[in-house]
Amino acid sequence: MAANERSRSVSTLNRLIFLAILIPLAIIVVGYFLSNNSPFKSPPAPAPILVGQILKQYKMETAEVTSSKIVEGETSSLLPFSKDKLTYQVVLTMTAGIDMSTIQDSDIVASGDMVTIKLPAPQVLRIERTGKVISQNSEMLSAFSKNPNLQDMIEDEGQKQIVKAVLEQGKLMQDARQYAEDNLRNLFLQAGFKQVQFIQSDTKITPTPQISRPPS
Repeated sequence: MAANERSRSVSTLNRLIFLAILIPLAIIVVGYFLSNNSPFKSPPAPAPILVGQILKQYKMETAEVTSSKIVEGETSSLLPFSKDKLTYQVVLTMTAGIDMSTIQDSDIVASGDMVTIKLPAPQVLRIERTGKVISQNSEMLSAFSKNPNLQDMIEDEGQKQIVKAVLEQGKLMQDARQYAEDNLRNLFLQAGFKQVQFIQSDTKITPTPQISRPPS
């Protein structure tokens, strides 16, 4: 009887030892096959390209510059001492970026973990114009030559000169494109892609910025 009891006791002990070895081993094996190193587990694919999410940004404003120009204008008539001269400082803030609403599905091509994006050319998206009168010299008979639109004409001329100078200098557009690429690169890297490549669109876009002025 005692021998049988010892036999059952040893058998029970063997089973406990077997389970104590098997359970950790099973955990290790299961963990291995669920890990990223498992030969049976495919690497995670990059998140899908959702162009609609990008289009929600519509116009991505990425760079701006503020510049000023002092412009003079005057009116006069045939009468002597009728000159009315105005000196005005035009202050312009130009904001540039990428109009994302022009991007098509075909402009974004994914190949494995690399994505290629054809970006439209940067453009001036918004212009804010302010200014102040530097001086005004009205001669005795200037009432006969005053033009109520003189200040508006001077502001328009100053804006034209500033825009021309900024676009010829080129830095605003260079910065707008670079910062747009940086923003989009971060977006796609976060989506799971390893490489992000940009190409320049051949389409030339005529800037049609929104011009705003402070309330009078």
